[in-house]
Amino acid sequence: MYGPVTKTLLLGWILAGWAHAQESPPNTGPCAEQPVVLETPQGLIGGGSLDYDGDTAVFGEGACLETNGLSLRAPEIRYFQAEGKLELKNLEAQTARYRFRAREGVVKGKTFEARGIWLTPCRCGEDLLTVSETARFNLETGDLLLDEATVELFHLTVLRSEELLLDRQTLSTPGGLASIFGLSQGGSAASGSTVETSGLLSPLRIGYERGLVLGVEEFPVPLVPGDLRQGTFNLTLIASGLGGGFFGNPRAEKLAFGVGVIRDGKSGSFRIEAGQDGLHFRSRVEDGPLFFANDTDKQLAEAGARFGLEWGGLSLSPFVRLAQEDVDMDNPSPNHPVVTGMTLGAEARYPLTYRAGAFRLRLEPWAVGAVYDRESSPYLALGAEVEGRYEGAFSLGLAYRQGGEVRPSRFAYERRKPTQWVSAELLTPPSSLGRLTFRASYDFLRTEAKASLRYGFSTQAGELWLEGRSRIGAGLSWQQRELLMGFIPNPPDCTYAFSLSPTLGYDFLRQGFSRAGLEVRYADCCFIWRVGYQTVLIPQNDNEAAGGRFSFGLELR
Repeated sequence: MYGPVTKTLLLGWILAGWAHAQESPPNTGPCAEQPVVLETPQGLIGGGSLDYDGDTAVFGEGACLETNGLSLRAPEIRYFQAEGKLELKNLEAQTARYRFRAREGVVKGKTFEARGIWLTPCRCGEDLLTVSETARFNLETGDLLLDEATVELFHLTVLRSEELLLDRQTLSTPGGLASIFGLSQGGSAASGSTVETSGLLSPLRIGYERGLVLGVEEFPVPLVPGDLRQGTFNLTLIASGLGGGFFGNPRAEKLAFGVGVIRDGKSGSFRIEAGQDGLHFRSRVEDGPLFFANDTDKQLAEAGARFGLEWGGLSLSPFVRLAQEDVDMDNPSPNHPVVTGMTLGAEARYPLTYRAGAFRLRLEPWAVGAVYDRESSPYLALGAEVEGRYEGAFSLGLAYRQGGEVRPSRFAYERRKPTQWVSAELLTPPSSLGRLTFRASYDFLRTEAKASLRYGFSTQAGELWLEGRSRIGAGLSWQQRELLMGFIPNPPDCTYAFSLSPTLGYDFLRQGFSRAGLEVRYADCCFIWRVGYQTVLIPQNDNEAAGGRFSFGLELR
């Protein structure tokens, strides 16, 4: 009844509960405060009473166990000292992130084995639940192995997995589970950043921009059922620009379909897009240092190899490439001529770092060189980056970057565009008076200066913030004078709660509102539902366009 995409997503929700569990301490209190406490090789045992059944110590009246990576409570814990074994029945654990129960469990050596597993990340109810026949937790490595796991959503069985192995990094690292499932955190509709679906549903594309956007993008489906680390089959199916013509926008309907496979360090992908201007194809295959790709939009077809070598602090990356591409890769067109040929080159970098207390200084010179198979002159580009930073009572950073081409390149692959800019950043620590963030930069080649100053003030409900943005172009002419203001609510701490996150921007240069946005968040027992809309009224740079965007997000609490 449910497809592999739906099943994988639901399994991700369940496993995220485990990830949060590894980060949060249990709410039941430490065993060290119990009236009776015993330190054993298996961990610390505590309880309100201690009896003996032969040579077996029986802890009762709120017995608990604390060991490496695990904290449990049970009505009774039996300690078999001669066997070095602990037995628990009807055990449970509850943290700020999940609720866990098991029919029985045994701790022996560095392994905790449990039967009759019941696990939910929901704060109340069982809308999202996993039931497993057995589970084995390695107390030393933190690995968790679930056997015969069943996932239930709203009391309907949506997934069965025979075996699933998760390591400590996956369970505890922020974003660890997200990386396994190909998931990432997206932007917020109220923050002024790129608006897209966020949270655990980020592979889904649900929104509005010049028309309705619906579909999934690079959604991973396991090649081996229940274990995405053995390789994934990625699926893309997106329809965009739907109904845009009804709101006065140019028709921009487009359908994109793509597939990809990642396994054992090898990857391959194919994507086709159909729109008003015809069909477009794009594909890429990578196998270690080897790569093959084509892109009809850029008239690109390439095959080559790139290697990575380390010697001391020197990083050297030699490459060879046979290619055809558009003569102007920045603005490709099927009407442009193409360039073809073979390239043999290398890129070298040598980072140097100096630390002294709260100060850090980094210098990284680099060079790229290439030779070609025809009469073209050899290519050479040189540059360097230097950055200094202080992290103490406040944070201060200064950076300078410069690079340029000594000789022109034939292809875009090895080309390094000229750059010369300096930047500064100052951040004050949070305090009762608020927090300041100042950033400024100057591009010598474009003769353009940018600066922004953000002030955030924390309240009981969340953070109120103001941010001024300015940009000055050539001839000391103002390009941007914008003030943004908004509110970021605290994460909901109760069930069935609503919160609002508004944003408003004003353009002092053009005397009008530049942007407006609102995100509505609703928290139930398990999830936070997010619906947001942002409209750009006065574009502030070449990357912005007037129009509105709608976003939808869903994440675990």
